[in-house]
Amino acid sequence: MINFFDPFIRFQGINTKLLVSCPKDQSSPGGLFIIDFELKNITKILEADCRGIARFSEGYYLATNSHGILKLDKEFNITNTYDVPTRDLHGLKLHSDGLLYAVETSHNAVGIYQTEPFKRIDEIKISDSNEDQNHINDLCIQGNSLFLSMFSLQGGWRNLLESFDGVIAEYDIKTKELKNILQKDLQLPHSVSFIDNQMYYCESLNLNLRKENQCIAKLGGYTRGLASDGFNFYVGQSVMRHLDRILSKIPNVSVDCGIHILDAKKRVNKFFPMPASQIYEILIINDFQEKYIRAAPSSIELANPESLKYLISSKDWHEPEGSYRWMASKRAGVKLRAEHAIRTITIEFTNCALSNNKAKLFVNNKEISIILFTDMDNQIHTFTLDDELVGDIQVTLEVEELWSPQQVLGNNDVRQLGVAVKRISII
Repeated sequence: MINFFDPFIRFQGINTKLLVSCPKDQSSPGGLFIIDFELKNITKILEADCRGIARFSEGYYLATNSHGILKLDKEFNITNTYDVPTRDLHGLKLHSDGLLYAVETSHNAVGIYQTEPFKRIDEIKISDSNEDQNHINDLCIQGNSLFLSMFSLQGGWRNLLESFDGVIAEYDIKTKELKNILQKDLQLPHSVSFIDNQMYYCESLNLNLRKENQCIAKLGGYTRGLASDGFNFYVGQSVMRHLDRILSKIPNVSVDCGIHILDAKKRVNKFFPMPASQIYEILIINDFQEKYIRAAPSSIELANPESLKYLISSKDWHEPEGSYRWMASKRAGVKLRAEHAIRTITIEFTNCALSNNKAKLFVNNKEISIILFTDMDNQIHTFTLDDELVGDIQVTLEVEELWSPQQVLGNNDVRQLGVAVKRISII
């Protein structure tokens, strides 16, 4: 029997693989996804506030507003994390000169970074202001030209409630000066790209995809994120956060999050839903290695965005908070792997706000120990196993009850929490 709830059922014949970055908002923690239309699979490989992606010969750089700039290898494993100024990162691209160009929206500039060693060395200023006046967002590099999309040419975009003066602007990388305004009077442009030597971009507030001066698709929702595999365009759609900006102009707007697969020649499109609220960048990765998820490690830092891969079920955990991740269910676990026989497991965690709460430890579904919490201090416990274990190992914690910060601390946090875990290691 055909499963009509399978989101891939309507995309037979498409073999494209996409890398999709999703920002964090109030209803979604954000993350990095791989969509494989050939294998009919979607996988969330990182949990972070993800924005621009820059491809290079050895992998990818990923701009986040939660973990700085991440360096990923070709299998999408984090190989380095770079702290950068907190400036609301958006677009990210690598130039042939080896320098990384990162849009720093709240600084109204494009930061220029060398990658070996990683260091901010210069910037391209859009105006004299060090605040978000123009709302620059995406960038594209062609030769020695940098193409930027921004919400306003004159600045003060937050006060332009009715009509924005958005532009696509060209800057000279060598002189760092404005060369040309290619498109103007745009309504919240994003995702400027060159496809077959022609410029495309999303005019987000007008819910469309444009090729230079021509609207080639009206898509019904807030458009952001653009890629093409030569046959179809892949256009992201995000949940629109300020409906008052659009509902005065049109009768309705879609508030679904997903990707439109557009056949521009036939002028038809289909919609692929995403388990997120916002989409930022879409990248074609058909040459990626199929086994992109590395075998589980022997130690896991629960606040690391890469740890998402190794949770038995992400629904059982909240998103990271500081250096810890709270349990969201009474029972939550992780997947580890021992390459050699191990006899001990070490867990670093902090107690919940309930006194005398208990937690059971299970290894491969076998109960190992009971932990009695008598205070709220951070604790490190090492447990000795009865038998040596090797290979894939599941480590699970089970608490007697969950607690709510709202009830215990009197704040507005209504989450249900168990134990907050920092690190789990097998030795």
